[in-house]
Parts: sequence; structure tokens; C-alpha cells
Amino acid sequence: METSHILCGDALDSEVLNEAGVEFTETVVAVTQDDNVNTLASLLAKRCGAERALSLINNPASIPLVTSLGVDAVINPRAVTVSIILNKVRRGHILGVHTVREDFGELIEAEVHENSSLSGLKVSEIDRPNEIKVAAIMRKDEVIMPNASTIVQLDDRIVVMVLNSAIKDIERLFSARLDYF
Repeated sequence: METSHILCGDALDSEVLNEAGVEFTETVVAVTQDDNVNTLASLLAKRCGAERALSLINNPASIPLVTSLGVDAVINPRAVTVSIILNKVRRGHILGVHTVREDFGELIEAEVHENSSLSGLKVSEIDRPNEIKVAAIMRKDEVIMPNASTIVQLDDRIVVMVLNSAIKDIERLFSARLDYF
């Protein structure tokens, strides 16, 4: 049985991190309101033995720098909020939506249901140069890096990179066919 305890102290103090047992920790998540403190706390936790460190970063411009320093992943509240909203407004059986730069496009993950227009299509029938690219297909426990002849199957989870100009088109593919109703 795991036990938990509360430890009050400065996350930028290696003695506090060692007392907390950071060297036995799989993931440390730094979530203060200060991006600099979160970055430094994550880096210090990794230096003290944490396997992985995540930082809450409010300034999107800082994200590339923070990850290049060695923080494993960042949590950006704005990006998370945008993703949740897009997931709700996108039509079809969408599992996740992530914006790739505001003016560029989206990374969309969706499940291929029986009534989806995607079922049975070759990747070459979905891909459109410079607009839509099927990036990966998850089939059962296997990740497939598709080529043009890969056929999308029922219950596949498909990850697609889509430019803003083609989002409505990809929504139609993920939506139910009219003959389903």
C-alpha cells in the first residue's frame, strides 16, 4: 500500500527534493504560477534523480527553450483550453484536437466507426498534398506508420495533420455517412 505525505518547502532546494524522495519518483510536475520557478524546479528534480519532469508554462514563447533545456514536457493552460474547446466543436468521432500554431492547422485524432466515411479508404484517398496528411494509425495495440496503400479499418484510431483550409473536409470524413441513418 502506498502512503502519501505533505512536505512544505522550496522546490528549488535540493535538500527538500531529496527529503521528498525525488530520486524514486517517476514524474515530477511543477505547477506554480511562475514559469521560471517551474522550469528550474523541473530541471533540479531531474538532476536529483526524477525520471521525468513536466512544467506548467504560461508563456507559449518560452516552450521551445524550456524543452531544449531538458524539461520532458510542458503544460500550457491556453493550449489545453483550446484543445478541449476544439474537441467539443469539431464534428465526427474526434478523440483529440491540438492546434499547431494558430494560423497553421491542427493535429486531430479520431476513431473510425462503422458509419465513418474513412472505413475502407486507402491513405492515398485521404491525403491531400499540402493540406491533409495521415500521420499514424493505431490498430489494436499496434502503431502503424501508413503509406499510400494502407487501408483504414473499422475501430482504427487515426491521427491526421490538417491545415486550417481543410478542417471542414476532414470533419466530413470523420462524420457519419447519411446512409447510416
